[in-house]
Amino acid sequence: MRTLALAAALALPVHAQALECVVETPEWLWYVATESKDRMLPVYGRFSRPLGPVELGGVVAMDMREARFSARFEGRALTKRGFTHRMQAEVEVDVPCIDAACADLPYGKPVMALLTETAAGWELNLGPCVDPLIEYPSPAERHRMRDCLRGRCADEGN
Repeated sequence: MRTLALAAALALPVHAQALECVVETPEWLWYVATESKDRMLPVYGRFSRPLGPVELGGVVAMDMREARFSARFEGRALTKRGFTHRMQAEVEVDVPCIDAACADLPYGKPVMALLTETAAGWELNLGPCVDPLIEYPSPAERHRMRDCLRGRCADEGN
């Protein structure tokens, strides 16, 4: 019992710290993509529900948090003319946390996201407080992302 109390006491200060969440903007997404060692593709479209069971460490998860699953993406990839290249792909989605600040994939809603290319295909990594996606991006936000591709980002990284 003493060990449990000690573990709880040690965990409280870390968990009680508020996360400083990043406000995702097209410029921030572009900065993330250009600073990454991986090849990332800006896309605009919608994700459908997971294909098959959601697994958490080899066990089927009851919650969509701290899970890895496949979801279907349908939309368009970014080109210099905007989001014009049609794209359909099965995307591996990784949600590596179980906290309330963790991400959730907004099914059926329009999103602008960064997909990471892997040897197996495409992946979307949703982390605590920082997601490589913007829900309901406006036409102006989609144009700003295109402007970044053209080398005219307004304020990279902010």
